[in-house]
This record gives sequence, structure tokens and C-alpha cells, in this order.
Amino acid sequence: MREIHPGACYVIEAEMGCGKTEAALFVAYKLLEDHSATGIYFALPTQLTSEKIHVRMDDFLSKIISDSTRKESLLIHGEAWLNWSTYCDNEDGVATAKPDSWFYAPKRALLAPFAVGTVDQALMSVINVRHRDLRAFGLAGKVVIIDEIHSYDTYTGTLINELVRHLKDWGCTVIILSATLSAAAQKKLIGSPNSGSTTIPQAYPLVSVQDSIGQRLSIPINPLCRKSVKIINSTDELACINEALCAAAGGQQVLWIENTVQNAQRLYQTLSGAAVGTTIEIGLIHSRYPHEARAANESRWVSMYGKDGSQERSLRGRILLGTQILEQSIDIDADFLITRLAPSDMLLQRIGRLWRHGSLLQRPKDAQCKTIVLHTAFFDPAVDLYVSRYDDLPYERYVMVRSQEIWWQKETIQIPEDIRPIIEGTYAERLEQGSISKLKAELDNRVRSMRQQALVSASSTMNVMDDDAARTRLNDQPQIRLLLIAKNNHGDDLSDKIWMPFSDAPVILPLPQATIEEKKAVLKKLYAQMIKTSEYCAPSYDSFTLDEALGSLMYLGDRNFRPIRAAYLDHSGFLLDKASNYSGHKGVRLKYGKKLGLQTVRDEP
Repeated sequence: MREIHPGACYVIEAEMGCGKTEAALFVAYKLLEDHSATGIYFALPTQLTSEKIHVRMDDFLSKIISDSTRKESLLIHGEAWLNWSTYCDNEDGVATAKPDSWFYAPKRALLAPFAVGTVDQALMSVINVRHRDLRAFGLAGKVVIIDEIHSYDTYTGTLINELVRHLKDWGCTVIILSATLSAAAQKKLIGSPNSGSTTIPQAYPLVSVQDSIGQRLSIPINPLCRKSVKIINSTDELACINEALCAAAGGQQVLWIENTVQNAQRLYQTLSGAAVGTTIEIGLIHSRYPHEARAANESRWVSMYGKDGSQERSLRGRILLGTQILEQSIDIDADFLITRLAPSDMLLQRIGRLWRHGSLLQRPKDAQCKTIVLHTAFFDPAVDLYVSRYDDLPYERYVMVRSQEIWWQKETIQIPEDIRPIIEGTYAERLEQGSISKLKAELDNRVRSMRQQALVSASSTMNVMDDDAARTRLNDQPQIRLLLIAKNNHGDDLSDKIWMPFSDAPVILPLPQATIEEKKAVLKKLYAQMIKTSEYCAPSYDSFTLDEALGSLMYLGDRNFRPIRAAYLDHSGFLLDKASNYSGHKGVRLKYGKKLGLQTVRDEP
């Protein structure tokens, strides 16, 4: 980069897997070297992505900081405090207090000089919550890196725009990273190229800079790598299944990404049955596993599909099925990709997992850099698309229609040259007619509502909220954590110990007078075995109350929302309430299996 500008706002747009994280850390390093920044906060969209970048941040710090000072960053997200260890063993084996343990508190964590966490932690500095000024002080003067900026909805995106505006006032240098940012979104973040123009430069990759006095620079960057991707559009799921099996039989590492957990589970069962008697290995990754099991499963598959997995890749062909988890911040490389139709930016992110390391990995001789886009149906504009608009959840039907228009006519795409035209072709404003205009109007209204709600949350005119009441995300499907317990808890009292089906020993619950460290140790064991899922895919709280067992140990919510749920797990894998009735609702039962994770089973009519 030609020149580093303290107090500037950078937007780095470049293809997936080309080193945007390293570029951002280089800018941060130069600012630290020149004493133009007081630290770094790296903000990610999810706990999982922040944990992965946390490892890379510590590696970065170990190379730039002298041996006499701390080389670790603080991990900050909703559950990170469980791993904040106040004490460490010195060379004599004696536990001593860590010198920086003062930062180990939710409201003080952002004061740590180096930290990685979710963007929500930074957003608490602009939402009207208690101690937001302390959080703002913690960010002031730092380099704040915001990754995967394209992944947020309008509500959170509006809050991020407010955050960026404040960060500039607080003397921060802001670095925003994305592979698939639209022109309109870029303009909101960094403004127009100059005072007399609203044209956004079309170069890609591109670094856009707004310096501390408002001057705008646009710096085109030469692509580090190019690839041509063959695109096949299909509506035939069975043909895709056969293609995946054929490629895996030839030794390829196939990646198949679905939009819903239910579809991924269904296809896993189908492909597993079809692969019986072959050497093909079938894997499944989604969010509805206990945290500990999910982490172990992801680690295993990422190592095989990663750049260091050459030896494992050569042993057999594989098919890895998964959901949106596989789209970003996971370094996997597939020989062949099948993906359900999704919004164009998500499809491009998925294609970013295809031949990610190019010629660095040895591939089977028949492998091509190829993607099949699987369309559930063709969106015919002559049909009333408004009636069935919810069939495409979690995505908006209008965006899906616009995306299909782009992809249906593609036979090949060039990375990175085609990224910007595809994004603009999908998201550029235009007039619509017929049922598509109804879809657009409904989406526009929802976007306006989310933007207004976000501005209200950031307004100083509303009442100050507690942290628990603050909303950094709008979610139509609230997330809960589900604790599965061995049937009837093996006869033991739930207020004394909890037997979980994934462990050979019970978790002994602490007494009310136990120390904080003792309670944290128990909470870590419980959280490690909990499943994070949507509220609709969870038993009701009233069917399995936890107040007596866990009320003194963790926050169980109130009548409006219960973030922790529980159920017994019987020997056949079905979830039961305390009265041994099946857990579920509206003709749906809940079931858990080691291979499929948490699933919904519809009762026969």
C-alpha cells in the first residue's frame, strides 16, 4: 500500500481467500510502528469466526511484539468470559494473578490493547446502554478492523454505519473488509469519491480510502490470483447426487452447501446410503450439534479439506455437506462444488471455497474448477411469486429472483473480474412490474423499518438500557441453547448433578456459596454440551423448567424469552419433557443423533 493514513477509513474489496486479513494487519502494524494507534480490535460476525481469527491474531502479535511484553489478544464475545482465566502457573508451579486480568470483565474488555471478538461488542459503544462511553473509550485511537461486512442485515448494517462514523470522531483508523460489497453499501460506509461526483470506481480488487480530513482515494490493486469457474445450472437434485458420487469415486473432495439444516440432513442420509460399499466418506457440518462435538467435527473436516490436507485427500474421495457455516472464514478447498441457489454474494462466497489454493494442492486428473448451482425451481416472472415468497427462507424471494436472473445465464465466471458486475446486477436499484414489484415493495418496507429501529437504538433520546436488553441484531428466529439430559437423569436429583448423554460422568452442580471460578468450571462443562438452535426447533421451557437446578448458576430469562431449554434424551434419540412426553410442536417431534445432530421429525398423518 502506497501510504498509510492515520485516522482514515479503508475499504478493502478483493476476492475470497486472497489475503485481506493479512493486508489489514499490515496496515495496523505500520500504524502501531509509527505510534499512530493504541491497539487493535478485530470485529467478526460470529463467535466461531472470531475464535478462528483470534488464533491468527495471536500469531501476528507474537511476530511484532518483543519478548518482554504480552503477545496475546483478548477474545471477546458472549461466551468468551468462560475462558478468561484470572490466574496462571509461574515457573515454580504456583498460581499467580495474570497482570492483565483487570480487563477480564464484559464492560472493561474493550480497554484491552489487543482484542478479537464479535462486532456486537463494538456496537455496544453506539447503542444507548449503560457504560457505552467506557466502551467507546476502549476503542478510541485503535485500529478497528470489521470483517465480512457484507454478511449483516440492514438493522446491524445501519448500526455499523453509525459505529464507523463515531470511530472516525474517536481518532480510530477503520479497516473494512469484503469480497462482495455493493456500490450502495460502500458509499454508505465511505462516502462519494469526491465532492462533485457520486460515481463509485468499478475497479476490482480495490482499496478505497477516506482520510482524516475527508479526502477520498481509490487505489486499484492487481489481482493476486485468477481462476475460471465453470457454472452448470440444474433443477435435477438426483442428477447432482450422481455427479457428487461420481466425482468422489474418482478421488475428488466434493463440497455441497445447502441453505437449511433440514436439507443438509436429508441429503446426508441419501448420500450415506448411496455410498455404502464404496470407499467414499460422507461428512456433515451444521450448527445443531453440541458445541464440543461440533468443534471436533469441524476441526477434522477442515484439516482434510485444508491446504495441509494433501495426504488425507489422496486416500479417498469425500463429500462434505453443510450449511452457511462453510461460506466464510473457514479455510477449506474443494475440488468440486454443488450449491443450492442463494443470493449472489453468498454464492460467490461459496465459490471462494472452490480450488481456493489453486495448484498448491494436487488434484485428481478428472477434476475441473466447476460449480453446479442447484435451483429448487425456476422463478418465472409470469407466475405470482409473491404467494410462495416464504419458500426461500432464510433468504428474501426478491433477492433470490434477482440472483437467479444473473446465474441462470452463466456458463463460466472469471474470478475476480466478474465479482463486481454480478453483485451490481443483483442489487442495483431498478423498477419492477407484476408480482416481483410486490416482493420488492415488501422488502423495501422491511429495510426501512430495520433502518429506523437501528437509528432508534443508537439514539441518545431513548432510555438507557441494560446490556441484556440491547439489540445488535434483529432476528425473527431467536436463538436458544438446548441442554440434553440422559433420560430421567439416571434417577438423580437435577439440583445435585446432571447426567448428559455425551459424557460418562455427571456434572456435579456447585453449591450457592461456591466461588466464581468453581461455578465457571461447571458452566464450561454445561455450555460445551449445549446445542445452539432456533427457538422454533426447541422444546418449550414450561415442559422442562430449570429454575431449581440452574437458577443460581446461569441466566434463564423471563416470561418473554427463555434462552436456555432442556429435554431428556431417550434411547431411540427422541427428546422428552419431564413427564416423558415427546418434545415438539404442531405435529413435529425433536430427535438427536450423533451423525445428524438435532433434527425435526414430522409425525405421519
